[in-house]
Amino acid sequence: MTPPEGASSRTVHLPGRWLLLGALPLVLVVAGFFFWRTVHGGPASPATEGAPAAGLGALLPTEASATDEPSLPSSPWSSVASTTIRRIIDPHTVKPDRPSEALTSYTVQSGDSIFSIAQQLNLKPETIAWANIDSLSAGGGMISPGQVLRIPPLDGVYYEWKVTDTLQDVATRFKVSVDDILSFAGNNLDPLNPQVLPGDFIMIPGAVSATINWSGAQNVTESTAYDAGLGGAACPLGKGTPGDVHNWVWPAPADSSHLLSGNNYIPSWHPGVDIMESYHSTVVAASAGVVAYAGWSDVGYGNLVVIDHLNGWSTRYAHLDVILVGCDAQVWGGTPIGLAGTTGNSTGVHLHFEMRYNGSPVDPHTYYNIIP
Repeated sequence: MTPPEGASSRTVHLPGRWLLLGALPLVLVVAGFFFWRTVHGGPASPATEGAPAAGLGALLPTEASATDEPSLPSSPWSSVASTTIRRIIDPHTVKPDRPSEALTSYTVQSGDSIFSIAQQLNLKPETIAWANIDSLSAGGGMISPGQVLRIPPLDGVYYEWKVTDTLQDVATRFKVSVDDILSFAGNNLDPLNPQVLPGDFIMIPGAVSATINWSGAQNVTESTAYDAGLGGAACPLGKGTPGDVHNWVWPAPADSSHLLSGNNYIPSWHPGVDIMESYHSTVVAASAGVVAYAGWSDVGYGNLVVIDHLNGWSTRYAHLDVILVGCDAQVWGGTPIGLAGTTGNSTGVHLHFEMRYNGSPVDPHTYYNIIP
């Protein structure tokens, strides 16, 4: 039978059509693969050509590796946050280093002196003295255990306001400015309308006041050391540098405990303290001055050194075995002046130490933390 005309040509083209239809999925797969490679790490673009190609496992800027800490949920600002510095919150507060503004109190302990308390609190002894001038014995530096002292917050004068006072008058008297008084927050004064009532106490920072009479009650009237009839080793008054009354050095450096070994200060018959010493331990000057006596004393001191501090003060160092300084020698606080012994009216090795102001004995406990 003869096939219809044209059938032969259709039969010839059928295999080619089926071949094209079978190849189409393969083309789509290959095209999809190359598209995926382009998006996820294909060949570098012209802008980054020459840079190492990122692997399939490379991280994007906002991604984290499996070993990183969990990240916060993504947000529209993720790409910005990844390139900015984050602020770290510190929950701890640093306390500013500035003086307190409030008055405090201190209960005197056995062995305390105004000088040892002032040193402990980083204040001048005058600051404590003026804040408690109404309760100090004889207006000097004498205090007693159990006594409660007012402690100002900083150096100056804690002042009771009088009826006739004005800010300008008080500032002028204490050599400060009115602003020094107004600007101290502890005074709680309105700078535009300051009101201070009679009987009120205010703090005057940096005030300069009259000198405290640290000698307190004078129990003995006597001339200065160099002409007091101590013996033939008195020296003529020399020239030198006055001592610093605020910087008394313990005269027996080997005795760090400040222990006494004999009589304490009893003005009526023992105007000094007997400090524990070992034989030939060093004795030093308590402050700067000039040697006013160096030698044997005729009144029981034995070998004696007296230092005139050229400011009304003098100190005596008795019962020495060896004297290391001579007349008119300039000394400083801590300068070796002798070796301890038991000469004169002494029953054992010790240092008899006296402090005198204008010739009158002063209790060394006022200046040193001495343990009886």
